[in-house]
Amino acid sequence: MQFKTFMKKSSLMALHQRYQLFFQPLQKDLRVLGLNLQDSLVLLATFFEHSKIVYPSDLQNALNIPKDQISQSLGRLEDKNFIRRKLSIQDKRRRQVEVTSFGKKVSTQLITQFDKHEDKLEALIGAKMNETIRSLAK
Repeated sequence: MQFKTFMKKSSLMALHQRYQLFFQPLQKDLRVLGLNLQDSLVLLATFFEHSKIVYPSDLQNALNIPKDQISQSLGRLEDKNFIRRKLSIQDKRRRQVEVTSFGKKVSTQLITQFDKHEDKLEALIGAKMNETIRSLAK
């Protein structure tokens, strides 16, 4: 079949296939924690900024995710008691986001999960290729 030949010669298709093989187990592990990939990234971005005030716009900029999707993620995270939103002390028109104690516990579990999958990826593709992939995000 001609498409199979195309698939074998295409770097994009190879990346897509590896993406599926790699991210399906990660997504399964995230579901155990009650999260999807986007919500877990929003939670971790908030968790890592615990020493400063975090606004939804900060998350939008850091993750390059549209405002409506950030808002939906925050709603799901708040429903699960991972985060809370409250009025900003500095600007009553804005709501800031903070991680709850339960959310902090889940965040540490998330970091462990991401580290585990990162190690699997590096074992699969090697450290040099992993570094090349990281450089694409810059």
